[in-house]
Amino acid sequence: MAVCNLFENVDKSNVPIHTLPIEIITRIINHLSLSDVLSLACVSKIWRCHYINQNIIWMNICEKMNVQRYDYTKCFDDMFRNNTESKGYIETTSVKLFGPFCTWWSVFNRYNMVLKNIKANDFSTIHVQRKTSNLTYCTDDYIITVNRYKNRRPIEATLLKCTPGPELKVRLRIHTFFKKLISIRDSTIKIIGNKKYLVFEIHSNLFIYAIRNDTFIQRSDVMISKPELNIEQNPEYLTKYLEANNNTKIAIDDEHLAVVLPNKNQLFIYDLANMRVYRELIYSQIPNTVQCLKYDSQRVMIGITFKIVMPNDIPPCQAIIYHLEKSNLPFRVSIFGPVTQFKTTAHLIGVENEAPETPFIARISNIYKVFWIDCDTFSIDSTRKFIYYNINSSIFKYDLSKSLSDNFEVTQKIAIDAIAMRFSLMPINDRFLILRSTIPNSYDIFDVKEHIIVRSLQLNSKYSLVHVGKLSIIFSNNYEFIVIGFY
Repeated sequence: MAVCNLFENVDKSNVPIHTLPIEIITRIINHLSLSDVLSLACVSKIWRCHYINQNIIWMNICEKMNVQRYDYTKCFDDMFRNNTESKGYIETTSVKLFGPFCTWWSVFNRYNMVLKNIKANDFSTIHVQRKTSNLTYCTDDYIITVNRYKNRRPIEATLLKCTPGPELKVRLRIHTFFKKLISIRDSTIKIIGNKKYLVFEIHSNLFIYAIRNDTFIQRSDVMISKPELNIEQNPEYLTKYLEANNNTKIAIDDEHLAVVLPNKNQLFIYDLANMRVYRELIYSQIPNTVQCLKYDSQRVMIGITFKIVMPNDIPPCQAIIYHLEKSNLPFRVSIFGPVTQFKTTAHLIGVENEAPETPFIARISNIYKVFWIDCDTFSIDSTRKFIYYNINSSIFKYDLSKSLSDNFEVTQKIAIDAIAMRFSLMPINDRFLILRSTIPNSYDIFDVKEHIIVRSLQLNSKYSLVHVGKLSIIFSNNYEFIVIGFY
């Protein structure tokens, strides 16, 4: 509804806006820009505490900026920047002056604090000791370490706090069969997790933990591909079973888990809250290998390569997209190289692959539109409707809004010789990207709005980048993790 239409039934004889019903004022505010909303918050205490301090306003702003509540819930928890600052100083001061923030305004302020800390080079650094291990998995909240040759409780979780200091380590309880699979040298272990759940997959066997208040609670184990014999008592059949189920892929989205079994061409969607399968689909009729799987906002994306030669020069690889809330029918895009990863926003899916041509899939009113960009890697900015991509070490900006018109230049070069080699453009948030610098063993944080590098991170040659999140980036070598926090 247009803003002017909100006043059709209102007496126009000098009615002050603050005398209107709060519902009308809220609808007007939701049509304003962020800078205008922030200006209104400075008008007076009543504007700050009554009119602006509403979840519906700030949830709308955060949604437009792709700011998720669960990404920024931890910024002030256990936060002591130094001995002179108290915990949650910014929020505590605000509450004393104006009253408490609503939930989504707090989320916005925490996100804004992350941006300011990155621009000001104000980071906390945590060193976490690492033992020689076969496998690790990192998030902003915890580091999972798996030592398959350890007899007793081989899985350890290191809980990351916002302050430099002693980290909390927790050993996860595991069942006997899980421990046996871990100890097999040829078994392939996959790990994925978020703030609510941690999932291990070993050859179509799922081992799931619910995370509650820094505690990992073991849930029921799930065997997706059931063997015909007792594999615990038949070592020979166990080997065949592992070989037949070594290409299973998993992806998590909030409380749902997607699992793909390439040997049966099946896709399963699990509800982790009740451990039930609520969707089962056949995604292909042709033997294939799955390179990539992503589950995001009720969309499942699968990257496959066919095992047989396709007729009529059909490309051997496909990207398959399911919109689960709409139908069970997939949308398919043929590409010339295996998919390396999917990158998404609410209305756009980019398919990064090993071929020079990269497809982007937009869904407008249930109609798919596909366009292609020649690039090595890319990142999508949902806030300003841009695609950032690199070719031959230079970074370009593709304007999605201008692409609909022939009167504007769509592509702009914004950085020259910024990347030393093929390296995925990894977004921290809608404002900053991580790049591999032209300087050896160095990484840069690039501001896509100002087109400048705001900080360089210099490491020795034994460290590698293992995690990029909303609140931190993590580097690792054989002896330790370095956690650089933006909170």
